[in-house]
Amino acid sequence: MKKKYFNLIVSVVIIFTYISIRLLNYERIAILMQLSLAPILMGLYLVKVKKKSHRFILFLSLYSLANILHFFYNDVKSYKVYFICNLLYILSYSFLLAEVYINIKIKNIIKKFPIQFSVLILLSVFLIYKLMVIINPEEYEGKYYFLIQAVEGFYNTVLLLLVSTSLLSLLENTTRKPFFMFLGCLFLFLSEVILLDYYYVSADFMFNVISGVIYFLAFLCFYYQATLQIAKKES
Repeated sequence: MKKKYFNLIVSVVIIFTYISIRLLNYERIAILMQLSLAPILMGLYLVKVKKKSHRFILFLSLYSLANILHFFYNDVKSYKVYFICNLLYILSYSFLLAEVYINIKIKNIIKKFPIQFSVLILLSVFLIYKLMVIINPEEYEGKYYFLIQAVEGFYNTVLLLLVSTSLLSLLENTTRKPFFMFLGCLFLFLSEVILLDYYYVSADFMFNVISGVIYFLAFLCFYYQATLQIAKKES
């Protein structure tokens, strides 16, 4: 119980600190704090968790590398940096997707939850369509416009596929580890969607803050699920 309360307190302190830094307009510090979350999580995972997953390590490694590049080249409008960072993010999500997928049996899920599975596919297609409508990278005009739009679309498709797969995993195994994995994937997706609204719909400062808070919640869930072992049944 003490460990649970300690994790909760640490999470609240981290999020409160991030919000305070954002509201005080220390933008560079807030970005650094946000982008350093994945490398810190990877360090904690390597030190604290005995049974490590290579796929989860690759997810954190590639995501951390993309964050490092993003931080140092954030003010540089470079097509190369943009494509490299997004490729690294997509690869990292792919390894996390493999981590989730390896623990589920699609055929069993389709047999047990045919209606839920069908609704999930339709909802995913609808969300992908709506995201493609929102994405309008005007700052990158010229020959790369449609290529960037395609990359953004593929990026969000992979992320949405990750959320859908983690939900299927939760349907099959309603224990804490799949639950926190699903929450982490869902929060990460919501963070990206809100960030898209900030970039392409309304440049409201609070959208950026809310996106950052949800981003922290996502990786806190990833950390918590990483410390749990897979269980078939929990009372």
